Amino acid sequence: MSATNQTPISNRGLPAQFLCTPPYYNPLHLAGVTASIDNARVKFTYSKSMFDFNTSSRINVIDTLLRALDTTSLYMEGLFDIQHSESNFRIGNYAHTFTYKITEGQSFAVMVGRFNFSGVNQIAAEAIMDFNPNKIPSRAWHRIAGILAANAIATSVQRFDLALDFMIPRDQLRLVHRPGSNYHLLSDDKYTKTEYTGERSHHAAVKLYDKGAELHLPLPLTRLEITIEARRFKSLRQLLPDIIDLAPLDIALALDDLPFEVQAVILHPDLYERMKKTVSRNTWGKYKRLLEQYQTEGGSFYFALPEDQIVRIEDYTRTYIAALPRAHLSPEVIT
Repeated sequence: MSATNQTPISNRGLPAQFLCTPPYYNPLHLAGVTASIDNARVKFTYSKSMFDFNTSSRINVIDTLLRALDTTSLYMEGLFDIQHSESNFRIGNYAHTFTYKITEGQSFAVMVGRFNFSGVNQIAAEAIMDFNPNKIPSRAWHRIAGILAANAIATSVQRFDLALDFMIPRDQLRLVHRPGSNYHLLSDDKYTKTEYTGERSHHAAVKLYDKGAELHLPLPLTRLEITIEARRFKSLRQLLPDIIDLAPLDIALALDDLPFEVQAVILHPDLYERMKKTVSRNTWGKYKRLLEQYQTEGGSFYFALPEDQIVRIEDYTRTYIAALPRAHLSPEVIT
């Protein structure tokens, strides 16, 4: 895969009003779309103990890791402030959480020691680093990833968000509700819309929102964000949602002149089969001709990526995720 450029350093770690593009870490720039990984959870697994050659004895790996993650040398390097908190026992939670704060609005977390069951092996020897490579300066998370990976016997990406950015006004696109999944539409005081489908933070969850408004960018920018569990990632095509492109509505065939049922299908293509089954044959023939006329005059129900871009983004994603656990070894590894 050809090398991709990072966002200029002047765009990373600055307040939003100084940005001209979103901050990226090793993005893929294609015609009309920029792909990047916007959030990631990396898991590090350890043996319960390891041999210490200095003392000629076995030592607890978790205790050693906790000291390394909270050492004052990290603070003295000037990379971040460190906050360490402990949790009470609850299966699935982590015993220790470290929060590394770089600046206001820039932080990431490391969770250590997962509670699994009561008894001798109450805490599993593992850690999770949850961070956004687009927002966190690479030298900061590389430093912590190096500590976490030093004694790990296995490292893997558990979950990540694939971000697709389009220089298209947010109001031009509308997310289609997937059958059987949750759907939420949120709107703020400025009528900026954010749409969700699926269960948040779970595989195949989708978020469509105005990234340009969030960062106060001078140009329109809409972001499609897809949450992906690495072990379940089979095909990008299966995860891409249906998105309606409303721009073609400004055509000779005015939407208001169409029957309500036809308008509904244009705005919600998933209703096509339902309308076909609920109207008479003659009415269906009339509605079908109107839909075909709409498409002939320039209408297009869906906003879709070209096939070659889907292939390139899928290849980029697989390469990125495969390389992410060892990215701290070399900044060139994810290219």
